[in-house]
Amino acid sequence: MRAIIISLLFLGGALLLKGQDNINSCNVYQIEQHWAKAGNALNASKYEEAEAYFQFVVDCSGNLQKDTTSGYFPKRYIIASTVFQAYIQLELGNYNNAKNYLDELDLNFKDPETEAFYTINYEKNINYLYARIYNKIGLFELALFHFERTIEQLLSDLGYRPGQKLNKEKVAVYFSYPALDLFNDAACIYLEFGDYDRAALYFKMALSTSEGEAEGKKQMVRQNLGRALTLAGNYTEGMKYFRIVQNNISLSNKEFSSDILGFTYKNMAENFNLNGQRDSIFYYLNKTIELDCDEKIKIHALQLYSEILIQEKDFDTAKKKLELSFKKTDRIYPEFHPERADNFRIMGDFFSATKNHKKADLNYKKALGILTGKETCSCHQLKVSDLIDKRLPLELLVRKSMNLLSLNNSTEWKTCFSFMNKLVYDLDSKYILSEESRYTLSSKSKKLYKTAIDAHLKNKNPTQAYVFCQLAKSRILDQSIRNREAMLAGGVPDSILLQERKYKRLLNEVQKSRKEAIKNDPGNLSDIENRTWVTENKYRDWIKVIEKKYPTYYELKHGIAKIKIKDIQKELKKRNHSLIEYFIFEQELYIFIINKNNIDALKVNLYDDFLKDIALVRNILRNNVYDFTTFNKFSIASHRLHQSLIAPIKEKNIILEEGMLIVPDEELFLLPFEVLTSTRHNKSEKNVAYHNLDYLLHQHSITYHYSSNLIQQKNNNRKIKLLGIAPDFNNKKIIPLPWNKKEIQLVKKIIDGHTISGYDATLTNFTEKLNSHNYLHLATHASFNENIPLASKIELADTSLFIYEIFSLNHKLDLTVISACESADGKNHKGEGLISLSKAFIQSGCKSVVANLWKVSDQKSLPIMLYFYNNIKKNDTPEMALTNSKREFLENTNTRSTHPFYWAGFIQIGWTPHPDENDLNLILILIAILFLVFISFFFLNKKKH
Repeated sequence: MRAIIISLLFLGGALLLKGQDNINSCNVYQIEQHWAKAGNALNASKYEEAEAYFQFVVDCSGNLQKDTTSGYFPKRYIIASTVFQAYIQLELGNYNNAKNYLDELDLNFKDPETEAFYTINYEKNINYLYARIYNKIGLFELALFHFERTIEQLLSDLGYRPGQKLNKEKVAVYFSYPALDLFNDAACIYLEFGDYDRAALYFKMALSTSEGEAEGKKQMVRQNLGRALTLAGNYTEGMKYFRIVQNNISLSNKEFSSDILGFTYKNMAENFNLNGQRDSIFYYLNKTIELDCDEKIKIHALQLYSEILIQEKDFDTAKKKLELSFKKTDRIYPEFHPERADNFRIMGDFFSATKNHKKADLNYKKALGILTGKETCSCHQLKVSDLIDKRLPLELLVRKSMNLLSLNNSTEWKTCFSFMNKLVYDLDSKYILSEESRYTLSSKSKKLYKTAIDAHLKNKNPTQAYVFCQLAKSRILDQSIRNREAMLAGGVPDSILLQERKYKRLLNEVQKSRKEAIKNDPGNLSDIENRTWVTENKYRDWIKVIEKKYPTYYELKHGIAKIKIKDIQKELKKRNHSLIEYFIFEQELYIFIINKNNIDALKVNLYDDFLKDIALVRNILRNNVYDFTTFNKFSIASHRLHQSLIAPIKEKNIILEEGMLIVPDEELFLLPFEVLTSTRHNKSEKNVAYHNLDYLLHQHSITYHYSSNLIQQKNNNRKIKLLGIAPDFNNKKIIPLPWNKKEIQLVKKIIDGHTISGYDATLTNFTEKLNSHNYLHLATHASFNENIPLASKIELADTSLFIYEIFSLNHKLDLTVISACESADGKNHKGEGLISLSKAFIQSGCKSVVANLWKVSDQKSLPIMLYFYNNIKKNDTPEMALTNSKREFLENTNTRSTHPFYWAGFIQIGWTPHPDENDLNLILILIAILFLVFISFFFLNKKKH
């Protein structure tokens, strides 16, 4: 392989010798001779000899004058020889020397001819060498920058377009290294940043360029891909790649097999550990350590071994494994390398677990010191920009914070948690591009924030605990809305806003296509993977230009938003509401209750069947089974859920206002709290009595939200302008809705507005009218796609409106009513919450959404919709209007239809500005002003007389 690389590099160098035959100069002849000798020595791995020859070429060329007639430019020799010297030092492991050679090159680009040659023949190679150097010394951010520049330059030179297959021979003309190595190395950096989805994409691109490469290299990429999938939580898919490698590698191939097997066994152990399958972990770790493989692989295995043994409290063995890891690390890695920091982090965990908290803190400080280029470092000294590794400090900061809490060092542990949040934000907003990886980060950071919540509750500070509860949830939603608001407030023109929506739509479209391809044709992904790469890169480059051009937008977008409890309390006071926010972690439930004057926090241990009861209640509600056995199960489960979710609040005598704004978590997003019952049905009465149950609906008006950050949006003070949509369908596979057009006709009689129905309800007509209305009523089909959430959709007459298209709608909506099935149903992502059609409207900027959790026919849903709009006309707030419509429905329907199937699925998410109330306030103010004018006029006249 080395010979191939050298020959490719010399392909560029050979251009230097072209046209030299007519130059009768001893110096040029010597250069030619030494150039050839350098190449021979390099091929024979005689690095010192090769470097000496290259140095002669550099020194000799420096004494020559260029000859434009013959095409002789001495500085080109200097560039080429210096690049080779850097390559030699990189191969020898002298990374600083390699970097110094490359740094010198900047001094040599003074004439246009040299600059042109440098750009055409060497820039990609120099960037790649820089990337490899920074990768080796652990400066991953700089490494990634140069990897990306190399890839962009390469594909630009190739005139690459999405869908093309990278031709290996064509790549070799423009780049001196195998494309497989380039994409594989770049992907490994994305693993370090935690962007597992993009890493997997690059590994797949590496495999797509692997034709003709050694089998061992292909297997190395496959096991890397398996690790990316494992870290993203796709354990089965990751293990599949490990098994492929394990079965394909032959021990007779000494050049590759032991290292690849070592990596694979270590990664299999990591997969089993993350997946909770402990039986096989030590078997594969021991196999890794026993192999004659790269010492770096053994260090990773020893570190994982130590961590697991510490968890299992086998401290003696853990310490021995860790000490061995230290010895190997000291021999291999430079002073400030993340692997050294990882050793000190694990040693800190060891001392913390053995209650030696002072020694633990010392080791954590050493780990942070390595990551910032210092001997030791405390949390208050940290800056994100100083960290050579951005992912490793997350776990480190959590462990250090909890250890400081044990030391009663309250000042620094608070600083640690604060910095941890800053780091998560920077990873999320600046370093991780792909949406799936952002969900993975949200899931992992939830565990980190849970420790912060525990710490602040232990310190009797529920306000700060609540701040971290908020930070742990709906981060992507909050940032999406914040980005939109930052653009509006940051002076960004409408044309840029429109372009940003188009980019986001395109990004989501390729992600949807990619997920569909993975599901339907996983063996044929090269085209869609390449399209994904191009689209993501175009958006990333474009947004960097916009951020630079509009600095106010950049500051508003990237400044960390502060959660102000007092502002939340003001909103609650206006509406006479209590806010109840839930946070679930494993078998623990945290409940935060915020009222107009105070904040309380509770921690509840969940009973074993808690999640099963949620699933049971949900299934009973969705399936509308009307018999005593089912009714009895529902009564028991809904009461038990009430005892965990609501009763603890009332038992502590915490005031709950009549209105409740609930911010659920995880599976709770799919549970309508209105059906929870404070008393159980008497089992001796063998009758189905849904109408007699003591529902929470009867005590409280309930509204939901994804994040309490979003309740502070400004009211628009506008009158209702309703747009109603009720399509017929050109697609014959879609079942007609016989009542949807009647529904919007009846709604229009109550709330005046504009309606589009039948075959006129097209996407074009819908989007043209949308921006001039603030209430939207959709009476149509909706479907949620569990496997591919981005493929979830709302049906219009001529096409489907996909969830990713909703994100980019241009509107000024205060309320959207989706009178359709499954519009509030969705897929739960830990740390982010529910992904659903209703959430898509909130993410697009709509203040509030009324939607349905399950399928109900348009005929059966009609009464609740009419009650709802009649209540709005009577001046109810929309959230109170929906509660009252359900109560009216229960009072006025027959016994069988009181089954919660018919009414509980309709929920309201978000608070809607209430225009009538605002108009009334305006009228009162005008009356008051007129009264004052009249009084003033009266007294002035009286004074004159």
